[in-house]
Amino acid sequence: MRIRRAQLLPFFSKIEPCLIGMEACSSAHHWARELAKFGHDVRLIPPMYVKPLLERKPARVATVAMANKTDRIVWAVLTRNEPYSPHPAA
Repeated sequence: MRIRRAQLLPFFSKIEPCLIGMEACSSAHHWARELAKFGHDVRLIPPMYVKPLLERKPARVATVAMANKTDRIVWAVLTRNEPYSPHPAA
């Protein structure tokens, strides 16, 4: 499903609040603030993590890989019943 820029806010205003991961680019902070107004938890992924993935994989495959990573983080937080920590204890 492809969502155009004009359709982005109406789309996210209709769904339940969720965790959204997006690459931190020039307009990402604006979109993060707009999506947070609907109750979504927006996490920005540093480009230093995204760029190497995009160099190795097609954009759609990279998107699925990032979504799976976000899903694994959410699952771990929910099953452990602990708050999210970006730096897990060793």
